[in-house]
Amino acid sequence: MNFTPSQIVYDKAIEALEESKKLDKGYAGLVSKYSKQLIYTYQNTGQREEYKKELLYQVFSCRQDHLENVKLLKTECDKEEWRTYREQILNSSSCSGIRLSFLEFEELYDRLLKTIVESGSIYTSIERVLILFSKISHDFIDFLSKIAYYKNNLNKLGGFNHGCYSDRI
Repeated sequence: MNFTPSQIVYDKAIEALEESKKLDKGYAGLVSKYSKQLIYTYQNTGQREEYKKELLYQVFSCRQDHLENVKLLKTECDKEEWRTYREQILNSSSCSGIRLSFLEFEELYDRLLKTIVESGSIYTSIERVLILFSKISHDFIDFLSKIAYYKNNLNKLGGFNHGCYSDRI
């Protein structure tokens, strides 16, 4: 079997990145960068199985700040497989920072509303609230009435007298 120079370079790069992941396992940021480089390399060399495995590693083992890797993973899965991964993503600590965006992306509006209400936060992103309004009007109106109730009671207790948050609600 003949190898082209570019194949040899890619193979050496993959070997070095895999070794770096092992050596720097205590440095999450570095490991995530190595993993992203592996994803890119596997994609460019047409190694679909390795590409998907590395996407899975990235999504479930590295902190996710954006939906990019999750969206890439979805394109590699059939519907049934994706449903399983979707639930794992929603329960994964590495994906906690993208949970609301992910629920919105997956159009799981009932679960998005439930997550927002259960969080107890009245400072939830207005964009998400507007999305919910268009999808779940009855539950949304109830949610808004709870916000108004809490704001009113906090104002009575002097919780917003300093003016630092009153304009945000």
